[in-house]
Amino acid sequence: SLNVNGAVNIASPLNVGSVSSALTSASGSLGIAGSKVWINSSGNVGIGTTTPITKLTLGASANEQINVGGGRIIGLNTTPINADEAVPLTYLQSNYAPIGSGAGSAFVQGGNSFGGVATLGTNDNNLLNIETNNTARMTVAAGGNIGVGTTAPQVGMKMDVRSDSGDGNSAITAYGYNGNGGMAIKGQGYATNGIGSNYGIYGLSNGVRASGTNIGGYFTASGALNNYALITGTGNVGIGTTVPLGKLQIGNVTSGTAEPTYHGSLIIQDSPASLEATGGIEFKYSSSGSGYGWKVAALNDAGYGLGFGSRIGSTTWSPKMYINGSTGNVGIVATYLKYKLCFYIFFY
Repeated sequence: SLNVNGAVNIASPLNVGSVSSALTSASGSLGIAGSKVWINSSGNVGIGTTTPITKLTLGASANEQINVGGGRIIGLNTTPINADEAVPLTYLQSNYAPIGSGAGSAFVQGGNSFGGVATLGTNDNNLLNIETNNTARMTVAAGGNIGVGTTAPQVGMKMDVRSDSGDGNSAITAYGYNGNGGMAIKGQGYATNGIGSNYGIYGLSNGVRASGTNIGGYFTASGALNNYALITGTGNVGIGTTVPLGKLQIGNVTSGTAEPTYHGSLIIQDSPASLEATGGIEFKYSSSGSGYGWKVAALNDAGYGLGFGSRIGSTTWSPKMYINGSTGNVGIVATYLKYKLCFYIFFY
């Protein structure tokens, strides 16, 4: 052994066992010739470098390695501070997806076997986007609304589906095979004291167009033995009204008094003042040239009457019969109804 109290300078080779190297002391540092091992004044150890900046620093060569011979490296930080730090296995398992189909907590290519409910989503107040080709295709908003074709689904719509731009593109297309329905849309309200309306299907088309047509709903059926474009179950059908009183009601006129009971199954409700106004029922039998057909209308005139008219090659209606709703008098080709039956007599 060698005990030295003070500095030792050795200029000649120092043999330690089978190792022959030169020791150099400079500014408190101790190294072995050739810069194989170097200990600086801060106590840092360098292997292959004379400027160790950490407790142990290896040289810059790509071949520098540490071989623990089957042992372990322990004491790593639970959460790394710098990007170039070694990390423990628990950190990798919690933050990175394994390659292949694994049973860990991350979603991986090829599927998972979690052995329980799988949850994909966010734990903070942010959107969840699913994308292809670097473009978001479906979005789940922080409030739970889903958008397809939009990253900003409308508030109040659980699913907001937008079609691609251009005419003829459908937002949703559904096909059914072997007796199965193409699409089933069901609206069901659970509140027992609500006063609003619950819609099974609600169609709205209000786009501003320079040309073309907006169609709120279109139903068609063909190709089978029996083809039914639309079948309604229980419940009344309204066209132009949200409160149909009969099986089918067309039009809506606000009444100043409560509606009576015993309504007809078919209700045509409008208020034309004459046959020349829009309203009533038209029986059209030709579309060539001017108008051809018959018209029946409940008139909102002084007598609240029922008028019958026709037109043959004309754009206007010619009155043929009128029934006064107040008196019950009937006029045939007449508007002056003094008696129960009035008609014109022509002498030739």
